[in-house]
Amino acid sequence: MLKKISILLALLTAMLLPYPARAAKSSAAQVVNAISNVLAKSPAIEAKFTLRQPGQPLTTGSAVIQGKKFTLNVPAMRVWFDGKTQWTYSKDAAEVNITEPDAAELAETNPLTIITSSAKGCKARRLDAAKGTDRVELTPTTKGSFTKAVVTSDATTNFLREIVVTMNDGSRVIITFDSMKKIAKKPDSYFRFDKKAAPSAQIVDLR
Repeated sequence: MLKKISILLALLTAMLLPYPARAAKSSAAQVVNAISNVLAKSPAIEAKFTLRQPGQPLTTGSAVIQGKKFTLNVPAMRVWFDGKTQWTYSKDAAEVNITEPDAAELAETNPLTIITSSAKGCKARRLDAAKGTDRVELTPTTKGSFTKAVVTSDATTNFLREIVVTMNDGSRVIITFDSMKKIAKKPDSYFRFDKKAAPSAQIVDLR
């Protein structure tokens, strides 16, 4: 669950980067850049989402993204990432794991970062879309945790509406954004674990 939910954050973080200049003239690149720009130019973004995957109950959650920093809150866990250190609180295990993930690990284990490494490491192809929306297919140029991601955005606001990720095993993870909005910039402490959030949890430092 953590790995698949976290692909959402990987995608969103990657979307914060401009798409490679070599694709600048393609309509697909323009869509990706439009999404990137609205996210990058916002003080912070708050997103509420629903995640669906075969054989699993619906998972609803929320995330706040501010540059490379983010927080994630879903029923089974909470994640804080301050740009260097990540704290992952598993509610069932009553345990907080502290790590310093590299770019590859972030792409494997974090929900709203297939969007730091993905925008530069994917080919983009524009797809037909319903009125008022844009759709782009992102295909990794090197083997990773997924084979493709189809990103749907609002054609007016450029906020994300849906990401459909096809995993290496052929299964699909569907992330629907129930809402996405700009919010005021958060202090750095907002993206770091505070013991008050889980006072009885065991702290496991894996750095």
